[in-house]
Amino acid sequence: MKFLKPYSIFEYIEDDSQFLKTKKEVNRWLIDYGIGDYTINSDLTVDVNGEVHLDGEDLKFLPVQFGKIRDYFFIDNNDLKSLKGCPIEIKGEFSCSGNKIYNLDGFPKNIGTTIFFDKNPISNFFKLIKWKYVENDSAFSISDKMKSDNRFKKFIEYLIEYNVIINNTIHISRLKDALYMIDEDENFDYKKLYTLKGYKISE
Repeated sequence: MKFLKPYSIFEYIEDDSQFLKTKKEVNRWLIDYGIGDYTINSDLTVDVNGEVHLDGEDLKFLPVQFGKIRDYFFIDNNDLKSLKGCPIEIKGEFSCSGNKIYNLDGFPKNIGTTIFFDKNPISNFFKLIKWKYVENDSAFSISDKMKSDNRFKKFIEYLIEYNVIINNTIHISRLKDALYMIDEDENFDYKKLYTLKGYKISE
């Protein structure tokens, strides 16, 4: 059943220009993309009582802001340059492989199980950091091991908080601050950042 709920959980969104503006538009988009069992909240964010399967749809952006997803959320193999519109909370897997994502704008705050993030420019950034969660050169995943060793989760939070990556520019001074917060600043060769394809580096 589809209905409006009288609460807002996405007041932090600063730029909502990409999002649809009416309940009717949001409802039509969800139907067109085969998403069912959803709730449109009063602020037009969308909770889904199940999975969201939007991979291979040639999407350049998400015109709907998702809220809570009770299962997985897949947006693989699109043309997305941003994660804006992705849910705040996903109970299952989150997969955004095969896009053009350079930064963490819109990255979910809570993910239940595994993140698949390979074949994006930013996955090469994480591989450069050499976290143990990076499995090999062709795949990037973060499992629920994050729950037992939360440094990686904290690192992501600091990357966002300190605006380390804006569009496709990495700010080294801010990255140093983020790595310092998890005691990794002395173990990283910052010169390697200049080898990343598609990124600009700012001192």
